[in-house]
Amino acid sequence: YKLEEIRPDGSCMLYNPDSRERFPCRHLYEINIDWLVTVWERYLELCVAQKLWKQNAVAFLKESTDKTEAEISAFVDSGWDRCSAYTDNLKRFLGKDEVKEVWVLSFPMDDFGRDAPDKEIIFDYENNPHTEVEKMTPLEFTARINDEMFNDQDNWVRAIELPKHK
Repeated sequence: YKLEEIRPDGSCMLYNPDSRERFPCRHLYEINIDWLVTVWERYLELCVAQKLWKQNAVAFLKESTDKTEAEISAFVDSGWDRCSAYTDNLKRFLGKDEVKEVWVLSFPMDDFGRDAPDKEIIFDYENNPHTEVEKMTPLEFTARINDEMFNDQDNWVRAIELPKHK
């Protein structure tokens, strides 16, 4: 079938070139597009087999970003995943796919206000060798509470999402 017309209400007209028959009252949700995924996956396989993937990846990133050609080439050479979708690679290139995990930070009331910025607490934890800021997994934190080993009289608590380190 050939899609000939799409109307604002989602209805459409289909045409069967073999029978020359028109179907004026169909709906977009009736169209099966699974074959598009198959065609796209085969295209990607052929690009890899024919060694076209690299130039396609570079062209895609050039069109999609304002990064320099050197940055793009370096990423394509070292970080491009040929098995992933182009959009997933773009997210990784731009750093938008960063996997995060939740940490619980306990910090002393004497050193920080209740609404202290996350960055301030994290900076102290990472850079002050004498800090009293503690970083725990949620499981570690709940174990300390259940074992009555958390000092909630002198410490604030904050759950913060941080990039997961591999």
